[in-house]
Amino acid sequence: MRFSTPIRRLQAAGAAVLLLPYKAFAATYESVGLLSGLQRAAGVTGSNGNTSLRQTVLHILFNVLSFMGLVAVIVIIIAGIRLVVSQGSDESKEAAKKTILYVVIGLILILIADSIVAVLANIGDLNVQ
Repeated sequence: MRFSTPIRRLQAAGAAVLLLPYKAFAATYESVGLLSGLQRAAGVTGSNGNTSLRQTVLHILFNVLSFMGLVAVIVIIIAGIRLVVSQGSDESKEAAKKTILYVVIGLILILIADSIVAVLANIGDLNVQ
């Protein structure tokens, strides 16, 4: 398979990285019983065991929203590159402009969702940021 443009090469490299198998690291615990194993695992992840399910869900939501914002910025950069390398082709320029518009709208929605989650977290007297 021949890659004709630098963007195709970049896409192929990204796909190769994503398709590489990940190593799984396992640890054995010498303690007996489920409770001692959970307490030991909580110590490994940095949790002190006092976090509630609600706090955990809020942390996950904030992390997911942050990741989505990062992906949106990366897509804007890629669409900007596509706009620059369109070389005057009207179809390519319009597609890149639409991509940027839709991603900016998505980024605004992500920021609104982040604000809503923060307000709901503060209503419940949880400071999770």
